[in-house]
Amino acid sequence: MIALATALACATWTGVQGALAARGERGYGYSLDDVVGQQQGKGRRVLRAETVRRGDADVHELKVLTDDGRLRRERYDPGTGRRLNR
Repeated sequence: MIALATALACATWTGVQGALAARGERGYGYSLDDVVGQQQGKGRRVLRAETVRRGDADVHELKVLTDDGRLRRERYDPGTGRRLNR
């Protein structure tokens, strides 16, 4: 019985770890890949993407070529996926 309970607890923890990994290596709501995929889905070409530390928070920074040919540097909140600079 104890072995069964231990096995279930381990399986549950493994599932939680897998879910966090799917959200990004640090448990973000939106991984860098998620944000890049959203931009590419809008017809934009992502030239560079990285997660950087800004003050006390991490930020996804993208260098994007828009569909009208403009080059933009954009920042996104990893927790919400929302654009920070407008």
